[in-house]
Amino acid sequence: MAQTMNEMEIISKAIYSSYSLLGKEEQLPETALASLKEAEKSLNKALEYILSNRRIERSS
Repeated sequence: MAQTMNEMEIISKAIYSSYSLLGKEEQLPETALASLKEAEKSLNKALEYILSNRRIERSS
């Protein structure tokens, strides 16, 4: 579980670093922003899934 959370943290940092770099661009590519938003949604869903399974395991 700890490794999975570390991997999620790495992905999260990559997403937010990309947001930061894109913010410095004069012209923001819409496809890049849309892809980052989709990646962020997917990461949040994955975290939600992992944490909900963790709660189920603890309650069993």
